[in-house]
Amino acid sequence: MTTYHLDLGDNRTEALDSVTQLTLAGTELDIDAFAACDAKAPVPLWGDVVLARGGSRHQATTA
Repeated sequence: MTTYHLDLGDNRTEALDSVTQLTLAGTELDIDAFAACDAKAPVPLWGDVVLARGGSRHQATTA
């Protein structure tokens, strides 16, 4: 299983507990399979994703 981090810039990250329910252009996708396939779209795609924060939270994320 892949560990995902939220990039806060300036060399700061926050580890996420989970990344689920990735939906691109109305189609739900498995996040791990999508990340592994190195997909490239000819245009930016709209979508949604659910990010669950863990117990170790960075101040920059909360702000």
